[in-house]
Amino acid sequence: FISPLILSLMNTESPIPIHTPVAFISDVHLDHLVPQRIERFEHFLFRDLPQMGIRHVFLLGDIFNIWYVDPRLADLFGTRVLDILRRFVDQGGNLEYVLGNRDFSLGFDPSLQVPFAIHKGHIQRQIGNQTFYLCHGDDLATQDLGYRLLHGVIRQKIPMALFHALSSERKEAIVKMLINLTHEVTRRKSLW
Repeated sequence: FISPLILSLMNTESPIPIHTPVAFISDVHLDHLVPQRIERFEHFLFRDLPQMGIRHVFLLGDIFNIWYVDPRLADLFGTRVLDILRRFVDQGGNLEYVLGNRDFSLGFDPSLQVPFAIHKGHIQRQIGNQTFYLCHGDDLATQDLGYRLLHGVIRQKIPMALFHALSSERKEAIVKMLINLTHEVTRRKSLW
């Protein structure tokens, strides 16, 4: 298993060019509130992709609607999705996960043990004869200073350690507050 501490030291460059079909997946926003979406994601990985001859997958952020460890939801959501991803790798799939703005705390979870690379930022991969810059996209919002400040503060070890130490109820309250804040800011920006 690859630990998050090792991941932060990993080179973002692809050591070996990829010469097979690949899939790029982002913004699936899986959570316990829409279990059919998790089932469809699992079907996509284990039925649709093999039919297309695809065994190499790049998850480009926000696969989880919000990532946080909650024992009340583990079997319905967090552990369930991670087990699906583990099974994909165990059955011969290649998987790399680039974190997004909704699931970035996954990279700060000290208890997480997964058999695939998790990248806190962008990566570059050579696919065929082309080099690709792979990211979630939220790191491209360089003009949004409020967003840059917020994520510059919370995407650090100490705030994430404090967050992961909270009770499930407190984490859930913070998550709901941040989601509502994000929706409100997005709504206001659309009026500018």
